Amino acid sequence: MDTSPIRKNKSGSIIPVEERKVIYNVFKYFKLSDFNMTVESIVIKTASACGVSENTVYKIIKEKKVTKTLKSPVKKRVRPSTVDKLDELDKCAIRAKVHSLYLNNDYPTLDKIMTLCEADEDISTFKRTTLHKILPEIGFDFNKRNNRSLLVEREDIVLWRRKYLRQITKYRKENKTIYFLDETWVNTGHVKTKAGTDSNTDNSRHTSQKSLSTRARAPTGKVFTTNILRNLTRMVQKGPRPLVLCGPSGSGKSTLLKRLLKEFPDKFGFSVSHTTRAPRPGEKGGVHYHFRNIDDMTKAVKRGEFIETATFSGNLYGTSKQAVDDVRRTGKICVLDIDIEGVKQVTTTDLNPLLVFVMPPSIEELERRLRARNTEQEDAVQKRLDTAKKEITFGQEPGNFHIIILNDNLNKAYSELREFISKNVEDKEQALRGL
Repeated sequence: MDTSPIRKNKSGSIIPVEERKVIYNVFKYFKLSDFNMTVESIVIKTASACGVSENTVYKIIKEKKVTKTLKSPVKKRVRPSTVDKLDELDKCAIRAKVHSLYLNNDYPTLDKIMTLCEADEDISTFKRTTLHKILPEIGFDFNKRNNRSLLVEREDIVLWRRKYLRQITKYRKENKTIYFLDETWVNTGHVKTKAGTDSNTDNSRHTSQKSLSTRARAPTGKVFTTNILRNLTRMVQKGPRPLVLCGPSGSGKSTLLKRLLKEFPDKFGFSVSHTTRAPRPGEKGGVHYHFRNIDDMTKAVKRGEFIETATFSGNLYGTSKQAVDDVRRTGKICVLDIDIEGVKQVTTTDLNPLLVFVMPPSIEELERRLRARNTEQEDAVQKRLDTAKKEITFGQEPGNFHIIILNDNLNKAYSELREFISKNVEDKEQALRGL
């Protein structure tokens, strides 16, 4: 049975019980006045006389038939919960109070936690029953042992911590820098009194041994948190920062790339892109491109196997995650040759790439280079020129690239590229020696 409140069609307001009784009585009157009328005809006549819809009349009849009465729906009064009034800052602060008892080798109880929370002026006031409801929400459970109920962390929280402790052990063996970030920094870095400090934790090694967080006070609030999160992203990278070369077709970026790979074959690895276009004369699959049909590549894109994709002249191009990982696992700097749409997509990932835009000397010179290829029809050349103008505009906008290299002289442009790489590659072992 539909128990939703019966509403009028025109105004949308709920029909009171007295009006529903009148409508039902009108229906009964028409029904008794002419026994030859069908129910449908009586409903239509009742709806017209009372100024309501036929559906409303049917609902009233059904309600009377099922419940034997007509009553207004009872409105339940929603009472705001004290738990809802506590924000994430308060919950993080309460969690820190529980941890402080553990650090002092003391058993956390409701009374002890309440005492600590009441002493903190920045934590909202709440009752003991509210605290009992909050603790499971922030990762704690009460564990019955003998006659004492101990407050312990939930098993899923413990397993989650063990997982990351194993990762920390792995990173330490690989001599990677490890940043210790307390969960309260993310939410309460701008609240001085709610970012705790562990006096028993001396350094990162001590912290790891005790499976604790350093919980050091965030010195500069949200900005500090942002920098730490950025460093954490770099920490878990599978290799050095990738190098992205972008520029219009004919700008010379492929020539610069070939020269770089030829001079430093043990330092750089080229990410072979995928495409649905047909191979050009001299191109080899797996070397210049991974050539795929449109159906297979489209399915792979939907499965999330690509970092970036773009469509040009009806053909789909893209860089797969596997292609980048294959290069980075070797310890080499992965080089990506992508267009501006690919750059926009790559910058939203955690790759943290070095972005280089290769600029042609002029549109006229770019057109001369494209026509010298003699590989495309006139309409394709014009389309590439139109695209090049948009790419140059995007490349010159501040903040889109780390460096813009004007390729009016190949040797000069290549020297600028080598110098930029030597200054910006963070991993010293991967930096180019002698540059």
